[in-house]
Amino acid sequence: MKQQTEIKSFYEKLSDFQQEDLGLQKTKSAHQYKYAPLDDIMHVLTPLLHKHRLLIVHQTTSNDVGDEHVVTKLIDIDSDMMSQCKTKIQYGIKIGSMNPVMVIGAQITYIRRYHVVTLLNLTTEEDTDVNPTSSSKAKVQAVLKNGPDYLKIFQNQISKGKDAASLKKSLENYKTKMEADIYEQVLKLIETNSKK
Repeated sequence: MKQQTEIKSFYEKLSDFQQEDLGLQKTKSAHQYKYAPLDDIMHVLTPLLHKHRLLIVHQTTSNDVGDEHVVTKLIDIDSDMMSQCKTKIQYGIKIGSMNPVMVIGAQITYIRRYHVVTLLNLTTEEDTDVNPTSSSKAKVQAVLKNGPDYLKIFQNQISKGKDAASLKKSLENYKTKMEADIYEQVLKLIETNSKK
């Protein structure tokens, strides 16, 4: 007589999955850290997800007002239970000389990577500055607490010779994230110090 296998719950499967030795390599670098890219992560995860009868599904969706989102679902194949992450795609972002379609593609890949990492509770990046009292850590904490130092950002742009028109255009992109008094200070800084 064939013995019936016990079907584990979604959370038991996740717990078993988290015991796996993934051996993810942090092969890419950005800013102050190294990380494992999405294609490397999925290459390692796919057979293990299959083994534990779990599935990762990525989708893009839009709502009634036209906002588009990346949705990533972690699905238990046996029970259809799932967990998901959802992040809005930001349009109008500029990255160097990349065209708008490439920027959106890069953004979607970035979002998918963080969704997978979040859903499976993975550690796929390392801060190359490991000293918690260092100045760069302090700067990051200050940004998280107070927001970016917009005056410093624009002073840096002015020192690089950016013209007033492009600086004002950039300022408009930041406007909704700034306090009104900071906006006025940056605008005054641009008008008095930048090239016409």
